[in-house]
Amino acid sequence: MAIVGSRRRSGTTQQNANLPIVSANYKWKKWSYFVPLVVALAVMSDMAFVDRLHFFSQPPPANQEPTIQQLVQLSKNELNTMPFFVNFWDQIQNNEEISLRLENLVNSTDDSKIDMVIYCIGRIKESEHSRLQLSLALLLKEKVDWINNDNIKIFDPRLSDEENEALSEMGFQVLENNEGGRRKANEPTLFYMPHCPVTMYLGLMEENLEDTLNNVVILGNSFEKYKTDYDDSNNVDSLSGNFSREFQIVRNVVDILPLVQVAFKHLSWMFCSE
Repeated sequence: MAIVGSRRRSGTTQQNANLPIVSANYKWKKWSYFVPLVVALAVMSDMAFVDRLHFFSQPPPANQEPTIQQLVQLSKNELNTMPFFVNFWDQIQNNEEISLRLENLVNSTDDSKIDMVIYCIGRIKESEHSRLQLSLALLLKEKVDWINNDNIKIFDPRLSDEENEALSEMGFQVLENNEGGRRKANEPTLFYMPHCPVTMYLGLMEENLEDTLNNVVILGNSFEKYKTDYDDSNNVDSLSGNFSREFQIVRNVVDILPLVQVAFKHLSWMFCSE
């Protein structure tokens, strides 16, 4: 049986050997006609994707005024590569006390996300400083997964209707007023308050002093710096007393741009002492 089977296979092989051979070159030549079309479609697809990707990151034509969203996107792209932000991000990841305190705050929530409130951002259409400050908040919420992106509130009385509309389109909840900073933090909340007057920090502290101060973390002006600028009649000592864990954002010596120096001067993390 084995021999018969072998002969049958041999015969089949001989018959196949007599068939005309279709060379690999012929097959490739046949399909090669379609290669330029496939390549062209792939290039067109990539170009369309790149155009969508960079729609907001590219400067508008010279004869067209940029939108507020485009201005903010350009500032965010620039800040993302600056030594200041590199250091800021490195501190969040590698400073054990900062990362542990943020982790504890996040873990105290039901959904492992904390709210965010932004005060004193300034005129984002008129000021590059303001756009850089807003860009820091945008980069932070993009790079971490513990900020509730659906609940980021923002307020500044100087913002125009046009700016508030642009902020709404960017996903922020625009508040009607800031109540002097007196906002109750019933849930763990990051208050981003660049260059706010000291009275707003005091209002926020006093509103939460009784039972919710542990829910408050502040990213804003250094309270230690305030102590050197104000006397105790302004109750500034109570700020540094209740937020005794302060970490100033380290700036690299390479960061010599005046815009960065002004926008983030004395910016620090402030945590409750408990």
